[in-house]
Amino acid sequence: MNNRLSRSFARLPQPVGRMSHLSAAVRWDWRWCLLVALACVCYVGFALSPSSYAAGLEMLGQPVTGTILGSARGIRSDEWMVLTPYMQIAVENDFATANSISPYQESLRTFQALPLRDWALLFKPYHWGFIVAPPAYGYSFYFFFLAAAFIVGWALFVRKLGLSVWVSVPIAVALYFSQYVQAWWTTNAGAFALAPWVALAWMYSGNRLARIGLTAYAILVWLLSCAYPPFLYSIALAIGFLILGFRRDAIRVGTLFDATVAGSIALALFIGYFHELIDVMQQTVYPGRRIAASGGVGLERLLGHLAPTALINGYEPLPRFTNSNACEIAVLSTLLPLFAVCLADHRRFRAWMQDHRWSIFAILVGLGVFAAWMFLSVNPLIARVSGLYLVPPARALVGFGLLVNILAAAYLAIAGVRVSTVRALLLAGAAAGAVAVKYLLGDGSISGTFSRLDLVPLAAVVVVLGGMAIVHSANARTVLVCWVAAGANLAMFGLFNPVQVAHPIFNLDRELVRSTLLERGAVLDERGTLVAPGHYGALIAGAGISSINHVLYAPQLDFFRGYFGDMEPARFNEIFNRYAHVSVIEGSEPVLMAADSVGVPFGVMAGRMERALTPKPEPEQVALMSERPDVAADLANGHIDDMIIDQHGRFRLAGWSRTPPGAQSMIGLWSNAGMQDVLVKRVPRPDVAAAVSTALAHSGFIVEGFLEDPSADTELCVVGLASGAVDTTMVFPDGSRTCTHLGMLDKGESP
Repeated sequence: MNNRLSRSFARLPQPVGRMSHLSAAVRWDWRWCLLVALACVCYVGFALSPSSYAAGLEMLGQPVTGTILGSARGIRSDEWMVLTPYMQIAVENDFATANSISPYQESLRTFQALPLRDWALLFKPYHWGFIVAPPAYGYSFYFFFLAAAFIVGWALFVRKLGLSVWVSVPIAVALYFSQYVQAWWTTNAGAFALAPWVALAWMYSGNRLARIGLTAYAILVWLLSCAYPPFLYSIALAIGFLILGFRRDAIRVGTLFDATVAGSIALALFIGYFHELIDVMQQTVYPGRRIAASGGVGLERLLGHLAPTALINGYEPLPRFTNSNACEIAVLSTLLPLFAVCLADHRRFRAWMQDHRWSIFAILVGLGVFAAWMFLSVNPLIARVSGLYLVPPARALVGFGLLVNILAAAYLAIAGVRVSTVRALLLAGAAAGAVAVKYLLGDGSISGTFSRLDLVPLAAVVVVLGGMAIVHSANARTVLVCWVAAGANLAMFGLFNPVQVAHPIFNLDRELVRSTLLERGAVLDERGTLVAPGHYGALIAGAGISSINHVLYAPQLDFFRGYFGDMEPARFNEIFNRYAHVSVIEGSEPVLMAADSVGVPFGVMAGRMERALTPKPEPEQVALMSERPDVAADLANGHIDDMIIDQHGRFRLAGWSRTPPGAQSMIGLWSNAGMQDVLVKRVPRPDVAAAVSTALAHSGFIVEGFLEDPSADTELCVVGLASGAVDTTMVFPDGSRTCTHLGMLDKGESP
């Protein structure tokens, strides 16, 4: 067995590539296409998907069926509450460009691609399955197409950088099953999967007109799939640094000109398709005014790039990372960096580097740019000029992770793998050290710190070291290490998203949904529109029922003016001029519950009461503190989502607290300017309940009042109090904790 494996890999030719001494003998030919086609037949034939819509079935009172592996993830509510229902809406409207069933009559041309019968469908190949097959199969094809595009695209791109197919395929698999990609996959798949195809089209070495056409097509397909700038820009920047480092020969005046032409064509078509939506969204409060500031990402994320499970227990953050969740804690990590540090032949790499200093310099500059944006304070002017202001620092982790892992794979391929007792002990010690460090980061308990996922890196180390004893070919050992890293990610994060059959998603019993909601207290208004107390996202609309409860990609100001036309204009604009989940709540006033969540009063929407012009305050739930609060560093965080202060000192802030509401629970405020007429109102926060914890369903609050003598030096502090003691600290929109200076905030209209 030993000799057969060695002889098999020994047949590979000697060094041929720019970066790798591995063979290019295995090429992309009909056998690879046949393999992808066979996988497509199996996956789509059974109408499989990674959707967490089973959670939606439960909310709608439908039988929860079709989950084959894994379980629905509540944290993926942007998929099962928004994207998937919108695909149902497109099907219900026979792929028209407007939702004729909805009371909002909203356009279905959204920045997340939907299968619509318009000219843009030519640039949505992932949706072509809806044209020729029932919706469950079209939905399944959508996810299969993007998964295949990710693995094949990144494998081909890494191959273009100079690595062998033997290495590029496991790298692509490892990236696909990385924590970050899987945590964000189901609504951002297009941004991740289609990016390498833009680079591949641009690097096409044939006819220039063909290169321009292919690149323009690839760019537009990518932009239409998921027009979310943070991911698009972060990934594009990483690809740019990789090309600059390893394929400078592709960067010429002619190819740059071709890229400019192709980009201009794609951008013109994109703007032509979305010009109305772009005009509207630029004027919104959210996300139109959103500008990212640098810093705020914890340095512990670097540990996560060496030990993928170091920051999580199961898929959830360790208890010390209180202001986080399974998605926000994720990093794009594999075991490749750890293997490269412990097993690569560093002397061989240093010899290679003598002739390739520019390659390493370019990649290190790229890593430095991402690290500075995530961990440090960057001048806002530099952020504007560089475009980094488009990328919240936590979203830059995807670009940083791509650079780290592809560089680690290149390092292994260039240097090769050396085995010795010292190296084996170093690898085993590093794996054990990661376990020890994680215990220090945990809460002191085994069950609260470790899960079965932590066994996978340890098992991977055993497999690698055991494999080295069997495989003696240097080439084979490099391939072994890459595939072990890919297998480890599959074992750790392969079931973050479930395997869900799509048939139940598109075969809802509409009347059962309607009767279930009516039994729960929903009513029909005079137009027959359902008004259901609670937070349902777009689930009810996705079931084909006209509903006030919805998710609006674009504001519907005219619709809401019909109900709240006498509101003060600035406040009306602040609440409704945004992308928003529309929930139905108790009370008589609309409430901004989060940057993307609006609550509208049940009685008003159902036509059963007149709207009161002023909300009923709850003065007993606010405490004006005599001293600046002293807050422990490890105290749990709530959040101030929105804050407005006018020139007269009138302020209004909205947020949520981890201190549960109750008789002994208050919002504590302190300011060196003094305050008066301060009122607080508790509001439900179903969005926080879905994203953070179900215990926080009623964690929201709105505070209004006056500062007596406001100035740029005025400091305002907000905390959650339980029995008079500080129980929750708050993070402000500018990133400051507990207290903020008014000079750091933008002055707005009167609240």
